[in-house]
Amino acid sequence: MQRLGYNPATAVLNSFSIRVARQMVIVPGCEPPLPSVTYGKGVLRVQNGSWNILDVKFHVSGRMRNWKVLLVHDGIEALSFKGPRDQRLIDFINAFKNKCKNSGMDVVNEPPAILATD
Repeated sequence: MQRLGYNPATAVLNSFSIRVARQMVIVPGCEPPLPSVTYGKGVLRVQNGSWNILDVKFHVSGRMRNWKVLLVHDGIEALSFKGPRDQRLIDFINAFKNKCKNSGMDVVNEPPAILATD
């Protein structure tokens, strides 16, 4: 427990007569079987509870008629887009739009509105 940064013998816990066992609890568990995931077209590789959609088509396509992009600035400049006109952001949006189209979605050709936070 001390390796985890927890010292069970503290004055605060003692004042409330709280005692903590020195052994960690063992919780039995099991690994569920892999999910059965299907798409309209393509082969999936399910692994560790996840799968990719690199070369698949949806059974029923969605429609992206009026979509927007929210650009949230988190203060990490090295990983951030510079603003709504940043070419890297525009390329990213176009790649996302093309992936949606290739997966069978009905996407408008006009670029989405880009809304940026302060």
